[in-house]
Amino acid sequence: MCGCQAGVLKLKEAREVVDSLKKKAAQQSQVLAEKQREADESMAAITSTIQVSTTVYMFRYSLKIQMLKIFVDYFLNWTSFNLSPVHLR
Repeated sequence: MCGCQAGVLKLKEAREVVDSLKKKAAQQSQVLAEKQREADESMAAITSTIQVSTTVYMFRYSLKIQMLKIFVDYFLNWTSFNLSPVHLR
């Protein structure tokens, strides 16, 4: 084999390696796109769950505040009623 034919053979081998790498890259690109879609869906589900959880928390907190206001009003009315001069006799 002359140097010219050896060079052509090396170029052919290099082209085959490049073609093989391109195919692998295309396959990995598809896998990556699928994994990215799955990650996006998971992130959307997490975001939705956090929003619902925050809404529930705020609702519960609001109820606690309302209950405390009712309790304080009741307690203040009860103590003022029981401490009034009419009831002390």
